Amino acid sequence: MLLIQWGDAATWVSGVATAVAVTFAGIQLQSFRRDAKHQERVELDGVAVSWRAREVPTKPDPDGTSTALYTFTVHNPGRLPITDVEVNITVPCALTRSASSRLTGSR
Repeated sequence: MLLIQWGDAATWVSGVATAVAVTFAGIQLQSFRRDAKHQERVELDGVAVSWRAREVPTKPDPDGTSTALYTFTVHNPGRLPITDVEVNITVPCALTRSASSRLTGSR
């Protein structure tokens, strides 16, 4: 006849407690990763672009065109650095970008 050694109560209690602790740690890790991904998404979605007119003409130049200068600013409210920004600007009229247009940024 084969005898099975089941152990004592202390061994069983410590085994069950260990299993519960490992399960709880796994659930906490999953929750932490989900929160971190959500926070990153919120920070990325929080990046905003604003613009301000620096020089706006009141009448056209002799050739029928006019030159206006605008400053576009990207604001990053999060802790993550901005490494790649694409801004699409649409205006309700024909537009020509002048040669004096330049892109500046700070690091």
